[in-house]
Amino acid sequence: MISTKSIKLFSGLTLTMLLAFAQLASAQDFQTVDLIPYGNFSLGASGAATGFPAGAPTYLGHVPFIQDGGNNEVWNGYYAGGGDGATLTVPLNVANAYGFYSLINTWWGQDAGNGSYASISFNFSDSSLLTFNLFGNQDIRDFNNPGSGYTTTINGTTTQNVYQNPDGNYVIDRQWFDFGLDAGKTLTSVTLTDNGGASFQDMLLSGATVQTGAGGQVTGPALLPGQTWTPDAAPEPSALALTALGGLGTLIRLRRRN
Repeated sequence: MISTKSIKLFSGLTLTMLLAFAQLASAQDFQTVDLIPYGNFSLGASGAATGFPAGAPTYLGHVPFIQDGGNNEVWNGYYAGGGDGATLTVPLNVANAYGFYSLINTWWGQDAGNGSYASISFNFSDSSLLTFNLFGNQDIRDFNNPGSGYTTTINGTTTQNVYQNPDGNYVIDRQWFDFGLDAGKTLTSVTLTDNGGASFQDMLLSGATVQTGAGGQVTGPALLPGQTWTPDAAPEPSALALTALGGLGTLIRLRRRN
């Protein structure tokens, strides 16, 4: 006969197992965004033609991105606007979106003390709009020539370095935008606005990925040329379920013997 204590144990373990399955069902997932149709610039155009990561996907900071590695894999606000400000809107249809990763640097940046001359906006299916202003030396910085006197630093939290060449002259930084109260909605489009001009705040967008299923920024070390990272294989949920049930059965048998 199974004791009341055993039944309580069984109920507790069952609840724990169900909570674990709920976490599995809501685990972070990623929807990469293909920016190649909007490309008009190459990171290698400034003399660093080799070493930049490429592939679909390429994991930067443990998040996948589409990196073409070709001659026009980057959207450059300067070229898009003919030397003046420019806007890029990328249509999407991603359900259960919790946040967004971008790979944004600048050709010529402006310090945060001069104000914000760039922004990124997210449009959702319920017509809500979420906008983040981007500040130089905090959210975005130049991708090359760190001693040039433009923008050379990032905050290291919502913006993290995910690629650098050995001498540090070329970098790719990744931004994380948490949707907060808008988390879980369907993301219909993203819009970049560059209010710069020649030698003044020109954005470079080289990658974008939507995080779905759960919130929380994923982090990882920056890559050097030639380095790659791939996620470890995770056990299938069915295997986890069988393991949990097997352990639960063993505990019940032990309780019966007692």
